[in-house]
Amino acid sequence: MFRWVAMGFAPILALAALECGLRWIGFGYPARYLLESKEGGEDRCRENQQFTRRFFPPSLTRHPMAMSFARRKPESTWRVFLMGESAAQGDPEPAFGMGRFLEVLLRERFPDVRIEVLNTGITAVNSHVIRELAADCARETADAWVLYMGNNEVVGPYGAGTVFGRQAPSRFILSAGLWLKEWRIGQAMDELRRLAARSEPPLRSWGGMEMFREHEVAADDPRLDRVRSLFRDNLEAVVRSGQACGARVLVGTVGVNVRDCAPFASRHGRALGEAELAAWDRAFAAGAKAEEAGLYADALSHYAAAARADDGHAELAFRMARCMARIGRIEEARPAFHRAIELDALRFRADARINETIRHTASGREPQGIYLLDVAAGLARSSPDELPGREFFFEHVHLTPEGNYRVGRQFAEKMAEWIRPRSAQDRGQWLDFDSCARRLALTPWNRHAIHQALWERMQRAPYTSQCDRLEREHRCLDALAQLRPYTKSYGTHRAISACRQEILGQPDDLFLRQNLARLLQASGDSEGALAAWRDVLDRLPHHPEAWLAHAVLLDELGRGSEAGGSYRRAVECRPAYGDAWAAWADSLVRRQDWKTAERALSRAIALDPASAGSWLNLGLLHSHKGSVREAQACFERSLTLHPASAEANLELGRLALAQHRHAEAERYLREALRIDPDLPGVQAMRSAIRGDRE
Repeated sequence: MFRWVAMGFAPILALAALECGLRWIGFGYPARYLLESKEGGEDRCRENQQFTRRFFPPSLTRHPMAMSFARRKPESTWRVFLMGESAAQGDPEPAFGMGRFLEVLLRERFPDVRIEVLNTGITAVNSHVIRELAADCARETADAWVLYMGNNEVVGPYGAGTVFGRQAPSRFILSAGLWLKEWRIGQAMDELRRLAARSEPPLRSWGGMEMFREHEVAADDPRLDRVRSLFRDNLEAVVRSGQACGARVLVGTVGVNVRDCAPFASRHGRALGEAELAAWDRAFAAGAKAEEAGLYADALSHYAAAARADDGHAELAFRMARCMARIGRIEEARPAFHRAIELDALRFRADARINETIRHTASGREPQGIYLLDVAAGLARSSPDELPGREFFFEHVHLTPEGNYRVGRQFAEKMAEWIRPRSAQDRGQWLDFDSCARRLALTPWNRHAIHQALWERMQRAPYTSQCDRLEREHRCLDALAQLRPYTKSYGTHRAISACRQEILGQPDDLFLRQNLARLLQASGDSEGALAAWRDVLDRLPHHPEAWLAHAVLLDELGRGSEAGGSYRRAVECRPAYGDAWAAWADSLVRRQDWKTAERALSRAIALDPASAGSWLNLGLLHSHKGSVREAQACFERSLTLHPASAEANLELGRLALAQHRHAEAERYLREALRIDPDLPGVQAMRSAIRGDRE
């Protein structure tokens, strides 16, 4: 008996010892979403910046927003957990997301109740990630959970079109893998597997939606059935987690841009012969030409001819719907627009089946504390012709401030029924959008920043392949032109005044304080911005973006040695913070702290191998060490990544000059001068070439 027990118990003891050893040496990362902390003698919870490492490769890890809350919820507080993906988070600017509007609406309606909305939304995640996140949040007290999820089921982790690893696995394999990576032993095995796969092409750094171009999923792909089945299981598990902690669970359907966002990728619905394909192409091209000329009825006739041969093409369905809408055939246009979404081969939007799953999961369960809110239907009712478009959405799923207000208002109206018994000061009416925008300090300066970020986003695939790209770009450029005057000195100072005014009434609002810091930085008040970021960090000391902003400002003020401490804090808070490692390395290279710079550059390039600036700095490091061949390779890599780099051309010219390759040195010099005539060092190099020749 002893031998049998020993045979079984010894391996368990060995594994336990290995697990303890790995934890003792600091290997791995905590798997939970919420971490316990002690601040000012109070037990608090904060987010785990490494939470998604179980789901993403290291270079593509997504990060939650920094937050902190008391573990012991005060009786006077109404606490809400908001869960979802980037749309729930409020991308492209969470300070004006649905959670923020929900918070303001409830706070102004019930002034005697402290409203606390904790936004756990993370970009690029899906229900597999949210399921684990929710299980952890269930350990904390909350009054309500809001679920707004479903856009990333196909492209997120374990989806049929993901780039993050295994696609559409079985539930057993998925669950076993996630459970194993909760332990340091499993994390070590995952790291060993990744090292063993070094011979495979490495995954790029984060590239947004462009990364998915080669991962199209047709509407009839059988893997979609498994994706939908897993979503149903995950959603039910999230709902059960909410019930377990005693919260009311408010489940929302997902709104998408139906009218003003063309499909990202199209495939033919069936195999066409050569003659059939040629005829389809001719009919489609004729329809596109007529549509461009404004002859919508004629265009529709040509498109109908193409559809008779193959009606499974997403762009064709969208173009037909658009023509129908423009000649007033709305009843026909509506299902055609929705069909275009169903056929889109790059599936970044929740389709009808996802929303039906949400409705089926939450309907009729109010006695259990589960409530359905049909957000998609509500947005449709508030849209022209019941077709949500640019009035609520920037692009495919991300809501405008007006859209976030509308969704936040729907959630708030439902929650008001639950809060009213607690409040003795129900004001009986809701703030309108403009009043909410003032409370959030949403100024024209902020709107310009949002549209600028959107413009840069739309210059990349797959937005560049959409047939309505030019219309959307023109709208964005028009908005930027109208808002640009507000980015000048007068507009910026007005925005600063508005933000400060709101902080007086809401001193604990960290989003307002971060907005103020950015505004002061934009106005050129570096000292004021530094103090504002320090104010944020005093309240949220684990905020990686705030530490990075603080470090950059110290660098700009010539306080490089102090900046190093802030850079270090940024990467301690978020070890995979590529931008912080790169900025720190750049600072160290400028200060010629080569020893520390080498480690920072190594980490920066590992996290973002497409960073031209990091390769340039690594070349400077090798030049300092006298490693000419390595330096040249780094400068060439930097120039490949960023062909318009005057600095890389200048450094390559210097290397060529040192080897007396005058023609090559002059070629690089001319290019550097063309790109940036005022670049420091150019004139000195020109003189050096002349002197070397003489």
